[in-house]
Amino acid sequence: AVGHLARSRLTRIWCSMADIAVLGLRVDASGAITASDNLGRALNKLDTAAGKSTDSLAKMGAKLAAIGISSAGLLAAVKQGMDFEKQMALIATVTDTTTASVMVLERQLLSLFSSLPVGSLEEMTKGLYDIISAGIPAGRSIEYLGVAAQSAIAGVTSTATAVDALTTVTNAWRADNISAGEAADKMFQAVNKGKITFEELASSIGIIAPVAAAYKIKLEDVLGATAQLTLGGQTASIALTGVRSAITNILNPTAEFTNAFPELAKQFNAAKLEAVGFSQFLIEFNKAVDGNKDKINALFTDIQGKTSVFSLLSDGGAALQVQLDAVANSSGAMKGAFDKLSVTSSAAYQLLKNNLTTTLIELGRMVLPTVNTV
Repeated sequence: AVGHLARSRLTRIWCSMADIAVLGLRVDASGAITASDNLGRALNKLDTAAGKSTDSLAKMGAKLAAIGISSAGLLAAVKQGMDFEKQMALIATVTDTTTASVMVLERQLLSLFSSLPVGSLEEMTKGLYDIISAGIPAGRSIEYLGVAAQSAIAGVTSTATAVDALTTVTNAWRADNISAGEAADKMFQAVNKGKITFEELASSIGIIAPVAAAYKIKLEDVLGATAQLTLGGQTASIALTGVRSAITNILNPTAEFTNAFPELAKQFNAAKLEAVGFSQFLIEFNKAVDGNKDKINALFTDIQGKTSVFSLLSDGGAALQVQLDAVANSSGAMKGAFDKLSVTSSAAYQLLKNNLTTTLIELGRMVLPTVNTV
């Protein structure tokens, strides 16, 4: 079977029966999309013909026409096959794998594409290219792409946006050995707990990732603070910029602060930040100064950092601690969002289209050896 959709959902899907007929596919009573006898015979003949250099494209087309596969369908398949071949050739330029390994990637990519209601195969191949370019080993790239594609569907954004965010996070926090799945779960938990979309968060996480990771500030620390700040009306980019500014103030305190409060300066510094993290640093500092606004102002001099710190400490940091704990315990958050969006009729229709595209490509790839001899 090329793919399978629940019978109850198929009754709600409009699809182009002309496209299905061109491919020689049929949808049976159980909801399975299968190859018709004509297409099955066509594939067998193509498989045989592709191995014979004497078999011309015209002869192959005649054989297909004789069993009811249109020339338009054949041309569409060849075009899809060529486009996919070109996209995979580009991916091969950023890998040091063998031709056989690239062929394995091709099969894995098509299998993944036909199993997810993602927008287009080009989106997936571009995502795979970006993942490998970001330093993810080719052997892990398909699994990584699967997480990114599911995140994009769950977060109603593009695969490119999800790939960019996840590679930024996993590369920045490489020392913590964060997987793509863990990164996605933590980000979606921040979305659940804050007033923010995944796309907004994904597009802005690069603002803080390098500096936070460099000082061993955990991802959940950053995301917990961001979620809490967005509840107060800040956008993702403003919240992340504010947290970054506050971190910068801690790392580079003014002479006024160190001179006026030498004991505080000795206790609350970059080493303390690295040891306990951002949120705990704020909570302990607030306790040490008994919430004194002048002393808080003395350390956090940047307006963006100052605004964020006062917002996070408005209740002494209690809500911030709750957010931190929630993001730290986020297993399954992305999958939960994906499952809700992947059972819609539009998702089912997209999955059907992806299976049809995959079938076209497989048919086209069988024809291409003969095309190349023309």
